[in-house]
Amino acid sequence: MNTEYRAVSLSASDGSFRKFLLKDPATYLYFLGDMDEPFATCSQFVGLVADRRLCGAALLYEEKADAVVLAAGDGEAAFPEALDLLGAPDAFSYHLPVSFADRLRDRYDLTERTEMVRMRLSQNPSTQLDPACRDLSEADGAKALTLSRAVPEIWFSERQFENNRFVGLFREDRLAAMAGTHVTSLRQGVAAIGSVGVHPDHRRRGYGRRVLAALLTRLGDGYSCIGLNVAVKNEAALHLYESLGFRRVFVFETGAARRKPVVPAR
Repeated sequence: MNTEYRAVSLSASDGSFRKFLLKDPATYLYFLGDMDEPFATCSQFVGLVADRRLCGAALLYEEKADAVVLAAGDGEAAFPEALDLLGAPDAFSYHLPVSFADRLRDRYDLTERTEMVRMRLSQNPSTQLDPACRDLSEADGAKALTLSRAVPEIWFSERQFENNRFVGLFREDRLAAMAGTHVTSLRQGVAAIGSVGVHPDHRRRGYGRRVLAALLTRLGDGYSCIGLNVAVKNEAALHLYESLGFRRVFVFETGAARRKPVVPAR
């Protein structure tokens, strides 16, 4: 008998949905983080159902001009329906399993396709902390922005300081390295690490390890699942994260989608 897949709208306050996500918090890291404010206001959730059983989920996060579509789990056959329920815009960034990304190709042109891996912290690092590392605040926004421009793989906006935690290492009043969180939720017990980077002038000195270890120490034991994303081809970063206790969970794809123009019928 063929499995029937469909998509259903869900709410961040749905207890059964939260319970489903918590069965695999590393896979649904950003879903769990976005269930709390201030992220919940910007988020829409859809469940992917196989024969009346929840088997996956999709998420649209929209803040101002930025839109991101995420999906995880099974049920890619219902993903086009999920996009309709989410009201996906004409252009968005995406984080999707490859089989889900392939479902976009009928409607969207895909660019900037990158193979990524989700990693999860399995043990706390034993690295000695550097006293030169300190918490960053909004007053450091301009210096953090300058660093992000020198390190293209860093996604950073000054508004991230409003709801996240960042640690930096300075050399002669210049921000040489930083690490921060993109999403945190004590209630859900999850934290997503991001914006980890070292200025090109200060590489090969262990600064990336120091700021990341300092950030993990500051996060403490309040989070049962700490994860991050990294490009599969970034072997140096993969080695760093694994040496600090992170382990690979699954591979997915990121990219940019733009709706194909409608060709009028002749």
